[in-house]
Amino acid sequence: MFRTIEISNPAYSPPGLRFVTVKSAALGQRADILLFVPMQAEAQRDVPLVLLLHGVYGSHWAWAFKGGAHLTAQRLIDVRAIPPLVLAMPSDGLWGDGSGVMLSKTLNAGSSTRCQPQQVRHAPRVAMLRLCL
Repeated sequence: MFRTIEISNPAYSPPGLRFVTVKSAALGQRADILLFVPMQAEAQRDVPLVLLLHGVYGSHWAWAFKGGAHLTAQRLIDVRAIPPLVLAMPSDGLWGDGSGVMLSKTLNAGSSTRCQPQQVRHAPRVAMLRLCL
């Protein structure tokens, strides 16, 4: 689990978007995540979780505020092309100019350890969904 969790107040956030900051033991640092939780998913206990990883020079908010990923997801949910789901858009830690989210042992020689593929595969899905509800 997370040592600390800070979640934005929905009254002050764009509809469906939640800004989350956690202290992650797996990463050994703070982690920022933008979540999109459509109203159709709010009352559900088990919904698909889609992880959107940004590229270099990006940030966790780029999917929503530069690409409108949450608006596209909402349109597809509204016409029943996809089921209600949660979008999770994590930050890469904003090292330097931004690394993109790398699934490698290190960012480059001498840098801190990054998130490993097995950590992503076995991430606590239930814990993330509980943050959304």
